[in-house]
Amino acid sequence: MTSDLKTPDLLRETVRDASATWWWLVALGALWVGFGMFVLSFKVGSLVAVATFVGVAFVFGGITQLAVASRVPTLRWLSIVGGTLGVAAGVVTIVWPGVTLYAVSILVAWYLIVFGTIT
Repeated sequence: MTSDLKTPDLLRETVRDASATWWWLVALGALWVGFGMFVLSFKVGSLVAVATFVGVAFVFGGITQLAVASRVPTLRWLSIVGGTLGVAAGVVTIVWPGVTLYAVSILVAWYLIVFGTIT
């Protein structure tokens, strides 16, 4: 017996597009593993790299929250507070990495290694 169910063309195109760009995921995974290994080397540059990485992530996350605040009518104040705190945390992290960033660098390094391996 044959099935009359046909695979939609959109699904076929999506699978074809995803299979054509698989190597991007491999390259990104290798990049994350390399960055994580650099951080685990405990050199001074790795601390600066993690401070910059975390600081930029906080700043972009805060900016995203502020952008969301302009579009969400309910609980707008919560997005504004979260965005402001995110930008402030990013600036503080970039300007004054301090001792606390050492612990963050270990956690981020292991996360990047695991994420890069899974990807």
